[in-house]
Amino acid sequence: MSPDQIIFFQSALNGILVGSLLGIVAMGLSLTWGFLKIANFAHLSFALLAAYMAYTLMVDYALSAWLALLIILPVMFLIGVGVQWLFIRFKVTTFTSLLLTFGLFIVMENLITYIWTADTISARSALPDGLRKAIRFPPPLDRFFVLPPDLLAFVVAVLLAAGIYWLLHHTAWGRAVRAMAEDPVMAQAYGVNHQREALMLSGLATATAGVAGVLIAIKTPLFPSMALAWLGVIVAAVILGGLGNPIGALIATSALIMIQNVWSVRMQPSWSPLIAFSLFILYLIVQPDVLWRQWRARRRMRHPKV
Repeated sequence: MSPDQIIFFQSALNGILVGSLLGIVAMGLSLTWGFLKIANFAHLSFALLAAYMAYTLMVDYALSAWLALLIILPVMFLIGVGVQWLFIRFKVTTFTSLLLTFGLFIVMENLITYIWTADTISARSALPDGLRKAIRFPPPLDRFFVLPPDLLAFVVAVLLAAGIYWLLHHTAWGRAVRAMAEDPVMAQAYGVNHQREALMLSGLATATAGVAGVLIAIKTPLFPSMALAWLGVIVAAVILGGLGNPIGALIATSALIMIQNVWSVRMQPSWSPLIAFSLFILYLIVQPDVLWRQWRARRRMRHPKV
């Protein structure tokens, strides 16, 4: 295998793994946008806030990443519940949520800057040796490697996506949430408590931002404006993956980051976002999911089951 091929496949692998980390952030946004009709852009800044909290707990208080996660998860859950309670209290619509949450996004960035300053910080010094050394594949793939934080993020993302999917499709709570999103009035008539389920779902979504934040603190240095760099990719991935579809959001995010990484190997890196978002625009124009549903509907009409 030539050096160019090695770089190409290594970049693709890195893109998938890094994309899975941002995919965890995309899952939470997908849940609130799909089921609560709230485009909560502040969700990204919540993930960054969790990353800074993890940095403080790991560096200043010498806690392990797992202990930091146990502290951060309930805090982020309560933040999600509080934000959703305000949305319900003031009857925030989908359009209004775009403005409010983007404003909250800016506020959170400034709050992080005020508390932790604008300097770039890193929790690398607090990590165990096992999270610092690259893992190489066995022969004949020994030229390829993965970083432990990336592999950890990938495993957590897959388990989290599968767990959320199971909750939504195989539990009474999940059926209530899906019914609430489909027809709130009818769901309430059948005993679904709209406010309670919305608060729980928002808390769950923001808790996923807490998971992502701890992994981000392990993976990369932090600076207050880094969430802005995620915004375009994550919003595109949520729409491509389907609103309310955590597995789709994870796959779409990994695919977009992989495309950007691979493009950067062959062409100018500054053009990589253009390629990813050109595919996104093409998807919106063609709408293959709509075409697929129409094709299946026509097929069922032509070949009805006896």
